[in-house]
Amino acid sequence: MYKIEKKIAIPPLHTSKPLEYPIDQMKVGDSILIPNSSDCELKARSFPYGTARKMGMRMTRRRVPEGYRFWRIE
Repeated sequence: MYKIEKKIAIPPLHTSKPLEYPIDQMKVGDSILIPNSSDCELKARSFPYGTARKMGMRMTRRRVPEGYRFWRIE
């Protein structure tokens, strides 16, 4: 049987993996290019939208001739 406990503090979130893309340094209007390569599509699909959202950011992506470009829009 499980015991219900009250007033237990929630520990802060820890991430042991550094961010692959410098989204934490981006300002609104800044962009990142993932250049064309054999794994360009995979990298574009795995871009950390969830991490950006948790940081209060909104991102958008467009295919450009050079690869995929991601912009911070909020």
